[in-house]
Amino acid sequence: MSRYLRNETLLHVIFWVVYLTNEVVSFMLSSGYDDGAQHIVLKELLLHIPIIGVFYFNYSFLIPRYLLKKRYIVFAIWVVILFPTRYVLYYLDSIFLDWYFGTENMFVDYTMMSWASIVFNTLFYLLISTGAKFTRDWFYNRKRIEELEQQQQDAELSLLQYQISPHFLFNTLNNIYSLVQRKAEEAPEAVLKFSNIMRYAMKDTFEGEVSLQHEVDYLRSFIELHRLRLERPEIVAFEVEGEVSEVYVPPMLLIPFVENAFKHGDTSSPKAFISIRLRISGAKLEFTVHNRVVERKKDDTTGIGIPNVTRRLELLYPDKHTLDIASSREEYRVALTLDLQ
Repeated sequence: MSRYLRNETLLHVIFWVVYLTNEVVSFMLSSGYDDGAQHIVLKELLLHIPIIGVFYFNYSFLIPRYLLKKRYIVFAIWVVILFPTRYVLYYLDSIFLDWYFGTENMFVDYTMMSWASIVFNTLFYLLISTGAKFTRDWFYNRKRIEELEQQQQDAELSLLQYQISPHFLFNTLNNIYSLVQRKAEEAPEAVLKFSNIMRYAMKDTFEGEVSLQHEVDYLRSFIELHRLRLERPEIVAFEVEGEVSEVYVPPMLLIPFVENAFKHGDTSSPKAFISIRLRISGAKLEFTVHNRVVERKKDDTTGIGIPNVTRRLELLYPDKHTLDIASSREEYRVALTLDLQ
């Protein structure tokens, strides 16, 4: 969206340049006062500061904080406060200009309006800024929906590549085969977990949102299957705190961080560890993955990956998430917080 925001800023700049240019020319033609173009521009800028202030105070503060949240009474109170504020600022600007140019109340007489005119003029710019804000939000949301749809398509293709990764499938099947061959007690459970993973991968991930309980079950199965190949499976800790059954999230949102820990983490040294923690507190989801790392050759079978999930978060949870990634030579830590409201 950064390109869209840059275009929006450019559009605002062009609008005010054209508007103020028109006001400068109109002032020169109507007043007959000629004190140089720079002075006239200064006059118009000062006189229009209250107008621009009303526009953006409503555009950036009143509408998002009160009108869109249906706090109509507070919004109306602020609008009423704007009338005398606008009048005082306009009057002070006019006095300053008369003092600066030594024009003896010329600007006060020329620019000051009646209270009715102030109210009407202020309401006019409030309506203009409100229309601009709603138009902007409509285009922004439309663009965001289009990006989400495209991202969903791209994510589904990437997920399919990840879900049927030969590297993951062969390793898992070999581990299960070894368990069956040894007639280990864990074999039936491993087959069941593998079946659950494939079912989730081929069906549930194409839903818009899934129960966090399903995501947790998938994580558990994924972790347990990876534990099969570890000499010390106890180095992997997975903790879940809070009620997850009533929470819904996009599918496969958390797994890339866990996959990254197993792919690039140290699982064989005496200091090896992988700590995974999920916590639900009210409307907040906190997910952390902390592990020891070793230098390894990059694996090309990476699934959707960290960059992809980062972009998904930006689209799915704009201004409602934080993602902190800290890495050193020995440790790697990811901390994700989601506002689920």
